[in-house]
Amino acid sequence: GITAATLAACETPVVKSMPYVVKPDEVMPGIANYYASTHFDGYDYASILVKTREGRPIHIEGNKLSKTTQGGVSARVNSSILSLYNKRRFTGPMKEGQSADWATMDGEIAGVLNNVKSSGGNVRFLSSTMISPSSMAIIEEFKAWMESANVPVDATEEATPSSASVNHVMYDAVSSAAMIEANKNTHGIAAIPSYHFDKAKVIVSFGADFLINWINPIGFARDYANGRNPEGDMSKHYQFESVMSTTGSNADVRGAIKPSEHAAAVAMLGNAIAGMMGTGGSISASLVNDDNNVESKLKDAASKLVAAKGKGLVISDSNDPNVQAIVNGINEMLGNIGSTIDFSHAMNLRKGSDAAVAELIGEMNAGSVDLLFVMDTDPAYTMPSAWGFSDAMAKVKNVVSFAEKPDATSQNAKYICPVHHFLESWNDANPFGDEITFSQPTINPINNTRQWQDSLLTWMGSEHSYYDVLKRRWDAEVTAADD
Repeated sequence: GITAATLAACETPVVKSMPYVVKPDEVMPGIANYYASTHFDGYDYASILVKTREGRPIHIEGNKLSKTTQGGVSARVNSSILSLYNKRRFTGPMKEGQSADWATMDGEIAGVLNNVKSSGGNVRFLSSTMISPSSMAIIEEFKAWMESANVPVDATEEATPSSASVNHVMYDAVSSAAMIEANKNTHGIAAIPSYHFDKAKVIVSFGADFLINWINPIGFARDYANGRNPEGDMSKHYQFESVMSTTGSNADVRGAIKPSEHAAAVAMLGNAIAGMMGTGGSISASLVNDDNNVESKLKDAASKLVAAKGKGLVISDSNDPNVQAIVNGINEMLGNIGSTIDFSHAMNLRKGSDAAVAELIGEMNAGSVDLLFVMDTDPAYTMPSAWGFSDAMAKVKNVVSFAEKPDATSQNAKYICPVHHFLESWNDANPFGDEITFSQPTINPINNTRQWQDSLLTWMGSEHSYYDVLKRRWDAEVTAADD
């Protein structure tokens, strides 16, 4: 009704359309085209198909040919197409809040880089989890260039060393750093393993909303559904959490616990399992007020896990490495490692390090960071205020934001080098193990933007584009595999 009233009150704009002089072969008016691509924004991963009409993306759905996601897609991934047409997106580069052109930006930032190189300064990258091997290779190439003499990256002459320092820090707004730390301490692998919910006969989750928000919810939801067939050997699901979640609403048994009781509940489960297996529990734990009968639910879960030894799965969303170490101990005790938990096929979707972020903020506060690049993250908004990131950023000499639209971090950056939307970009991704997927443009760039990889290559003096880098890398990989 509002739309109809608005149209009735205004003149409909006249749209003048010109026919193609030479119609592209792949464009047929009224007929949709589909492009296989990849979505990863530092949080959600999906292999996707992008539906386009007359060169404009209009819909995202899951790619059923993907062996990993098998056509799965979440509401967030599905709706990510809307951000392509967001009118708040940057239309071009900016310096100190004013519009600029790429030639000016390239000249100034290249000058800053040369000054940092000659003075032996410090350059830092801060990003969300990065799963693109080619993007990480670009950063390594940039690091080697910064630590060499001032010669183009494509030059062949011998370079002399520089004392400049470059470091890349990954930060996840929803951190899984404790899991990575615990896995390194207990299993010697600083990564998050794959979880096979379809192989688990008993699932016990402490706060992990794995159907919607935990690490790889699209893949987990698919596997979970396969194991919940009521006509077959249906899995048993226990959920202990503080707030009702989508995952908790699907559980067979749900126990409400306070956030302060999370560690105690995990320890009580471990003690119960150890007692049933004759090894004896050794961690002191109890619930202050068990109004929700959680203790009996934990004991029931323990008995079911012991009965399904080797086919159970215990997980937690805690960001306390001690809690995650107990969870690892429980899964090890039950023989779940190598069965429902696979460290040989690690997930790369969470690689952020809270310790590395704390170290970076310390460097920033000390005034020792000469140039900070921020990409795919908004730390001024998502980091806890107690970490003091915004105050520390004010002490950095030069901040370059590779933002897509204005955010709390970019508004305080000296230089804004806006990037393409992922539907306008080339990229690759390594989400799990040795699996590689690709992103490809589904539309020409709407605004005067540029991928950050191309910006780095330009500032290094390279004549290659990021597309050239991708093509050269994977042509060589495929050729080597064929040989």
